[in-house]
Amino acid sequence: LHRGFFVRRGWYGLTPEGITKLCISLSVALSSDIKNLESSPIDELADMAKVYNEYMAEVKAQSGQKQ
Repeated sequence: LHRGFFVRRGWYGLTPEGITKLCISLSVALSSDIKNLESSPIDELADMAKVYNEYMAEVKAQSGQKQ
């Protein structure tokens, strides 16, 4: 049941360990409380990660760094 949900949402291979790693990465990158991130819906975490990655790509492009 859950696996089908993950596949429909495009979350192939998403595991509890992967979610934990994402929460830790976002917590460090955003200087935020990991407990708040861990209680966030997966869709919200995915959106935050996407926005953060887009932001970092813009920062790198503006500073002339290769992505």
